[in-house]
Amino acid sequence: MRSTRLALAACAVLLLGACLPVTTKTPVGSTAGFANDPSLAGTWVGSTKGDPAVSYFHFLPKEDKTITLVGVTPPQKDEKGGWGTYTLQTTVLGKNHYMNAHEWLDDGKPADQKAQEANVTVYYTIEGDTLKAYLFDEDKVKALIASHKIAGTVDPGQFGDVHITEDAAKLDAMLTKPDASRLFTLLVTLHRVK
Repeated sequence: MRSTRLALAACAVLLLGACLPVTTKTPVGSTAGFANDPSLAGTWVGSTKGDPAVSYFHFLPKEDKTITLVGVTPPQKDEKGGWGTYTLQTTVLGKNHYMNAHEWLDDGKPADQKAQEANVTVYYTIEGDTLKAYLFDEDKVKALIASHKIAGTVDPGQFGDVHITEDAAKLDAMLTKPDASRLFTLLVTLHRVK
């Protein structure tokens, strides 16, 4: 299951158990609104940077403007495999595409409350049949918080979770800028299954 969680584009770090990816108090794009991105629909396959385990991602658009993501990692050499589900909201700010992800199921069991309540932002690009998903770079966000360029908190300890608490309008304005992608680091590269 560790590979499944590592590979899930929205919440990979949740599966390590030690810490969450950077979270936001409000979903990114709440000032612009949410609409399902039809280019995500279907099945994608790939792996995270540095992890050879292959996972499948099924994006299922719903009528309520959410997308259900089902991630499956089949059993592999030293892994038993596993699966998880997430609810996504997609939005566009300027020319930047984002997902807000909430984990719901972990191998058929409800995800822990901390994971369900966490809003994890994913910046993504689609070029042809290639989807690249990026998470906030924790060190860059910590630096922004420390310099008071964005409101947020960092939990105590070397691996303290990072939470962006910035006002929704200010956060969306920052993530609308053309260079907003510099705040993110590549998590996973996926290819569309035809």
